[in-house]
Amino acid sequence: MNNIIIFQLEIVIHPINTLKKFLIDENRLLYRFLTILLFGLFYTLGVILAYIFEHHPYGIAIILKIPPEKYYLYESLFLLPVTICTWILLAGLIQIISMPIKGKGSFEDTLALIGLPFYILIIFMFIPDMLVDFIIPKNIVQSFIFWKIINSIRLYLASFWILIVHIIAVKEVQKLSNIKSVIVTVSSYIPYMIINLTYIR
Repeated sequence: MNNIIIFQLEIVIHPINTLKKFLIDENRLLYRFLTILLFGLFYTLGVILAYIFEHHPYGIAIILKIPPEKYYLYESLFLLPVTICTWILLAGLIQIISMPIKGKGSFEDTLALIGLPFYILIIFMFIPDMLVDFIIPKNIVQSFIFWKIINSIRLYLASFWILIVHIIAVKEVQKLSNIKSVIVTVSSYIPYMIINLTYIR
């Protein structure tokens, strides 16, 4: 269990070397499943709290035919399965797209490595989300500087960071060039993000 903590800390500072070391760890798939599970459970707790405090989804319009006032109640039931399924979907897409361009990695290794950086979303998305939704006064949250600048920068940086680490993971697992790794990752992200944005609010 100490190894999983070390990997989580090191990937922020040395992502390339950490991914290489993680690729040869015999427990890599188990560690990743635990990270994804933890990520999904944290957000499930968050949406349960959001429902209890009568919060409604905001931002992108809801696609599913669920009343806004009950959305978080329903999401608390499907968030964890969707999180696990989209993790597997992303790895599968990467594997399928990599094969015709001479990708050499296995599905299991791809699954393990793309799961490693997800814990960073707990730090830079989940915890700030909880502060924004439940702690920081509404007059500050709704201010232009906070909502349009500070909060947006936080979301974009976290999203960009995990995308970059996923590109590096694809390069390490599939032994592809930088350009091919970018193409494979971005192409895989399109259906992955469509499904996420359909369900997750």
